[in-house]
Amino acid sequence: MSGTSTVAVHADRGIRTDRSVAPPIYQTAAFSAADAETFAQAAVEPRGQDFYLRFGNPNHAQVAAVAAELERTEAAMVTASGMAAITTAVLALVSAGDHVIGQRSTYGGTASVLLNLLPRLGVSTTLVDQTDPTAFEKALTPQTRLILLETPSNPLLQVTDLRAVAKPARAHGVPTVADNTFATPLNQRPTDFGVDLVWHSATKYLNGHTDISAGVLAGPAGFATVDPARSCGLDARTGSLTPGKDADVILLRTDDITVFPVTDPVGTIVSHGHPGLVDTVLVAGRVVKRDGVLVDVDLRALRTRLTESRDRVAAAAGVPLDGTWRPRP
Repeated sequence: MSGTSTVAVHADRGIRTDRSVAPPIYQTAAFSAADAETFAQAAVEPRGQDFYLRFGNPNHAQVAAVAAELERTEAAMVTASGMAAITTAVLALVSAGDHVIGQRSTYGGTASVLLNLLPRLGVSTTLVDQTDPTAFEKALTPQTRLILLETPSNPLLQVTDLRAVAKPARAHGVPTVADNTFATPLNQRPTDFGVDLVWHSATKYLNGHTDISAGVLAGPAGFATVDPARSCGLDARTGSLTPGKDADVILLRTDDITVFPVTDPVGTIVSHGHPGLVDTVLVAGRVVKRDGVLVDVDLRALRTRLTESRDRVAAAAGVPLDGTWRPRP
């Protein structure tokens, strides 16, 4: 099996028809056809890439191929943002009267979908403590149609046991969708743990968090969002696809993924001069070498270590903690 660097560079090779080293940007919003019959076929092709930009274009197809291969799924689709990806998935899978389970520690946009958007559409929601894997199964009802997961979560980096949630969900016939933005497929592939669909804010690590907004949704080709959702037109009718230029930028970024470890055990991100003040500085996923590093500091651990350091200094200097000076004998 090819490594991730090879996949990132070559996974779209079967889609590209040109021999250029840098993938060309398709600026056009519409495409011509040789005849009316070809044009009519392109208009109804669910994974079309040469009809109209809102349906897709060659750049979208290239990014989707790379994303699907990285996540080891059968198919993928590219959207204008991470929120477009998760909204497309949710709207394709639930209807009025259904129930959706989410987790309390989750991205603010996802929380807004659960708490604000879905109730307006007649969909009830329950948010559970994701550190307790049994909480998801306990929250299941006969109306539950979807479970939304995220690990590590944004921004607290709390971890969800994907396998422990996916197994009972599958036993009850409830699809699971996981946000893999922070971990990236370099560190985890949720489908390996039984999750049905994976989504990303490609704005962040897949691209580098600098110059575009995009999203990715990946899963089985026959599942209800990757191909069938295209059939019901959610991607095209909501205008959720990213422009060709942005898709091309993602390709250029993923061609050169460079990462470094997720933790800084001596806390040098906080202070170069005071190693050891922080037990661990967590960096979301593995960090692409470009801008946009997301850091989560455990302030309680920092406060404890600072207090311990203060006490050691005070004891060594003979300084009482009430602030008065007492020289050492």
